[in-house]
Amino acid sequence: MGHRKVTLKLIADRSARRATFKTRCASLMKKAHELVTLCGVDACVVVYGEGGAFPQETFPPSSAEAAHVLNRFKDLPEMEQRKKMLNMEAFLEQRNDKLKAQLEKARHENDKREAALLLSGAIDGRRPVANLSTDELTILGRMVNAHLKSIDERIQKLLEQGHNDPLMALHFTKCPDQLSPALLSAPCPLPPASAVGR
Repeated sequence: MGHRKVTLKLIADRSARRATFKTRCASLMKKAHELVTLCGVDACVVVYGEGGAFPQETFPPSSAEAAHVLNRFKDLPEMEQRKKMLNMEAFLEQRNDKLKAQLEKARHENDKREAALLLSGAIDGRRPVANLSTDELTILGRMVNAHLKSIDERIQKLLEQGHNDPLMALHFTKCPDQLSPALLSAPCPLPPASAVGR
């Protein structure tokens, strides 16, 4: 079972906040130790307690070792120091951008589903085109155009692969005025009108 997603906001209850601080701090130090041990890199973590003037926890535990890593960082050019630096404001901004992107993706997927339902309803008569609103017609039109573009691209690919009758290879056709010029003279795979209903 996956961990329950935690809402990132200040814990109002002081005792609960302290307990969480202790647990998370221990976990952070453990992760830093694992990173150094498994990957053979240098790492330093400095954690101040709530309102504290001095660090409450450090990794490495030895002040001399921690100072050595910090001094190596300070010796880097300022541009290198800031390369992946992230303060709380930058972190929240980054997270906000990520949430916006997720929301936009969800809206796009929702629009696609809505358009698919509209197209399906228009084809089988459940949602006649004459009864659709302007917004619904716009959505439907965009989806139809996207499908027509996809069909054209597929037909061109079949032609490039040497298919003499790409329409038959696709097992469907579309309006002649939507076909590419190279296919306007292609034989129609549908039976003549006189043959329908026999």
